[in-house]
Amino acid sequence: MVDRAQELCAGHTQLTDAVVGRFVNSRHRSLLESKEWSRRKQEILIVIVADESSGTLDVTNGASTATITGGSWTSADQGKYIRIGSDNELYVVKTVSGSTVTFGDLNGSTVAYQGTTNTAATYVMFKRFYSLGTAVESIISVVHNTTKLGEVSQEWLDASDPARTSTGTQASGFARGPRDMSSTSDLVQIEFTPRLTAATVVRAIIKKGHTTLSGTTNPIVPSGPVEWFAAVDSAYFLFSKNGDEKWLTLATKYTEEAEKCLEREWLEDQKKFGLNSAIRDVGA
Repeated sequence: MVDRAQELCAGHTQLTDAVVGRFVNSRHRSLLESKEWSRRKQEILIVIVADESSGTLDVTNGASTATITGGSWTSADQGKYIRIGSDNELYVVKTVSGSTVTFGDLNGSTVAYQGTTNTAATYVMFKRFYSLGTAVESIISVVHNTTKLGEVSQEWLDASDPARTSTGTQASGFARGPRDMSSTSDLVQIEFTPRLTAATVVRAIIKKGHTTLSGTTNPIVPSGPVEWFAAVDSAYFLFSKNGDEKWLTLATKYTEEAEKCLEREWLEDQKKFGLNSAIRDVGA
């Protein structure tokens, strides 16, 4: 798309890959929001992680670390939730180093254990939040086995099951969790009710938003209108740089082509992937 936009402006030397790349991404973002493109809808399979409760923990009141006896904890358990003994308080596994676990909260801060000191405490460790991936704009539906799950709020879930003790093999609902912004990504997370304790798969249909295009990344919006509109921006860019009004003339012509291309691609998208339209025959 960058190459095409550059070619439409005669390969001007001021239209570097970086400059036109920004135009392409800006136009892709705006065009994506303008219509319900079929490629926005995608399916995600969420693999549920089974509970872990083997072995025991040596916990001390006021300490932020505990010693693991038995079990097979690894760094992959970081971020999971843990409930110790008969306490209803939930802690997050911040780090796992050998047989030592550090307690934390969802924000990554270290938290001291507030329960009773115990050299052989039982526990249950579980994955509470599941990520739907990057650039998820909205959730269309979530299905577990043959059941479509209803959506509930975090407030309702915290009121009805604050310690997440309600468990089962069939989910009936889901709640959107806090967004994971621990890295450069902004990830949508959900949790299920009742909490699923065994390995299973949940299917989610989501609507994708814009992600920065680079290299050979597939765009959601068909490339044609993105190229034409990026060429329009490129022509305006050259006018602002050089003051030559021929670029304004070119921008006007390319805008017409871009609008026609956009309409054509949108109609084709609906023919291929949209619902077939029908006209009721009232005459016959």
